[in-house]
Amino acid sequence: MMLRYNFVIRDQPIMPFMPYDPTDESVRWLNVLYTIVMTSVMAFQYSVMLYCGCNMFFKMEEKISNFSVTLKHHHRQLFKTLVLQVEKRDSQLTKMIL
Repeated sequence: MMLRYNFVIRDQPIMPFMPYDPTDESVRWLNVLYTIVMTSVMAFQYSVMLYCGCNMFFKMEEKISNFSVTLKHHHRQLFKTLVLQVEKRDSQLTKMIL
């Protein structure tokens, strides 16, 4: 970190995610565990979002079957727009992080 970014990581008030110690290249098992825990929490959150989204989609399809053709088209268009907004926001957040 000192060579590339010109600061020592121990002097900064950050939470390190480095799974190894750059001085002696040993594995930091607590950081590896923390990375695994955070990844599993995020995976759980996304699986809940996916389940709820699919559940909502299939229930809406049942209810839309009674609507007119024009109203069906508007509901499907609204659903696609909402999905695209979520994907765009997630991709923007990913770009900001990286």
